[in-house]
Amino acid sequence: MSRQPKTKPRHAPESTAHFTRNRVVVIGASVAAMLVAAVLVWLAMATLQKNLDSTPVFPISEVTFVGDMQRVDMAELNRVAGGIRGSMLQTNLNDVKAAIKQVHWVRNADVRRRFPTTLEISLEEHRPYAKWKDGDAEQGFLVNTFGEVFEADLDAALPIFSGPQGTSKDVLANYAVFKSQLAVIGLAPLSLVLSARRAWQLRLDNGALLELGRAEAGERLHRYVSAYPVVSALKMPDLRIDMRYQSGMAVRIADANPTRPAARAAPKSTKKATARL
Repeated sequence: MSRQPKTKPRHAPESTAHFTRNRVVVIGASVAAMLVAAVLVWLAMATLQKNLDSTPVFPISEVTFVGDMQRVDMAELNRVAGGIRGSMLQTNLNDVKAAIKQVHWVRNADVRRRFPTTLEISLEEHRPYAKWKDGDAEQGFLVNTFGEVFEADLDAALPIFSGPQGTSKDVLANYAVFKSQLAVIGLAPLSLVLSARRAWQLRLDNGALLELGRAEAGERLHRYVSAYPVVSALKMPDLRIDMRYQSGMAVRIADANPTRPAARAAPKSTKKATARL
């Protein structure tokens, strides 16, 4: 009688299943550990943020101002500075700059951190050059040396500029050119107006009002400057001179002796003379 060989039991499927279960357990434990770690990090950051809010790191204790300040109201600056609180690290410097620039006469501000607890603010003040006339109002707006319009009142003898919105730099540039031209004959411009049609009107310190038009304003003023020493009529006060001619000018002269009684005022009569040069 032959003996059958003994067969060993097959354990491979059970071993594979056991390995799979262990792997799932390990992965699950790892995921759970990462979730726990993430929660702990979030709690730590929240606690740190709460502590920073309640007790700032490098708290701002001083705000200093530097610069040549002649017209800036220091009391207003100190009031704004008094509202700056918090941490040196968290304070938004752009927000501080924007707040300082709202103070009258401040053109620009540069904010720097000076650790451990000081903010240093360098100020640039507006330098007034002219008054800006907006409609019938002449008070409340000035033009600085950069041709920028800013809101401020100043009781000073300054030239008067006027023009459409956004033209203040052009007005300043042309005023400088006209002023240089007139200096040759000892005159100075008192006001410069740029109309909505972009025509130039120039008032001089001798009372004359020059209509320079839209094109070739500098050349037309040069013609006036050349004629002024030799045409005696141009030295009369309160002239209205139209320079919008190709080779001459029209001069209107106010009559100093009105023909009607003062009790019933009448418009002043004018005389017109045209000079050909």
